Amino acid sequence: MPDTAPGSAVRPPIVVSGIDGPDGGVGFGVAELLARPISHHFCEHGEYRDRRNGPEADYVAELVRGLLRRNGDDPGGPTIGVVAFSEAQQSAIEDSLDELAAIDSDFAERYERELTRTEDDEFVGLFVKNLENIQGDERDIVIMSVCYGPAPDGRIKMNFGPINNAGGERRLNVIFSRAKRHMAVVASMRGSDITNVHNEGANHLAGFLRYAEAESVGDQATAQAILDAQVADLAAGGSAAARSASPVAEQVAATLRSRGWSAETSVGRSSFRIDVAVSAASDRSAGAHGSAANDGSAAAPDPAGRDGSAATDRRLGIRLEPATGSSGHARFVAEAGVLDAPGRPARPAPR
Repeated sequence: MPDTAPGSAVRPPIVVSGIDGPDGGVGFGVAELLARPISHHFCEHGEYRDRRNGPEADYVAELVRGLLRRNGDDPGGPTIGVVAFSEAQQSAIEDSLDELAAIDSDFAERYERELTRTEDDEFVGLFVKNLENIQGDERDIVIMSVCYGPAPDGRIKMNFGPINNAGGERRLNVIFSRAKRHMAVVASMRGSDITNVHNEGANHLAGFLRYAEAESVGDQATAQAILDAQVADLAAGGSAAARSASPVAEQVAATLRSRGWSAETSVGRSSFRIDVAVSAASDRSAGAHGSAANDGSAAAPDPAGRDGSAATDRRLGIRLEPATGSSGHARFVAEAGVLDAPGRPARPAPR
């Protein structure tokens, strides 16, 4: 995260309504970006279409142009990095930068110089990357294009690409740690617009957007409360949503209990949890089986890989077996055929 100390001064929100005007309409945005460790730039005209957000891409390109103009002839100005949430949005931003360079020769010269900039034989120039290929690169200023937002019909779909997948929150963490001095979050939606907070990645994204909005305007109390809530979630082993069992897991557990087994859901610590842990009701010391239930909505890490192979978690002493849900009916298999399997008669639980 940026190492510039947060300021306590109340600042106005940065609302981007368009990019008209002699300076591209981003003079205020550039000035405020440099004045705030974390700045939230809300594109009220943003539109998510065909996996791209053109207005966001154009605004990001204008921010880059404005920053390079401010550097003047100083070759040692702040280094800049741009990170998009998808490869498609990365391409959209690159296209917008190229279009600006085609109509502005002064920017074209600065842009070309920045693309090849080195210091002490190390490349420190402008980069445009995405969640999948951003790794150890750090820059003084990092501009993040969230991309996702209202579709042409005004609705926001709760599909945030790789963020929705298992480990999506880790991808976010990589971006957050790339900015040394300033981070600019360019978004067409607000944290409160995200409703699928049962998904760990989406929940982290919503929290970060709320934090960026509060930090950007100097609302330290709200920003601190959001951070405290995140810390509390981590201390408790993840968000309450992440600790809850899926409908398939609950159905598997209920079926097992009706046949004499002891079954518990969401067993484990931190972000690693077994959907269903099973043991003989009469003898827990005999060990337990773990079922990795998959109803298409699970976001937790899956050591069994959900590929039909079994695995053993030695930390918990649980044998993992894959399970799937189909048409609302839970189906499961387990080690040595002790539990029910599709097409096989049930064996009674040990007495």
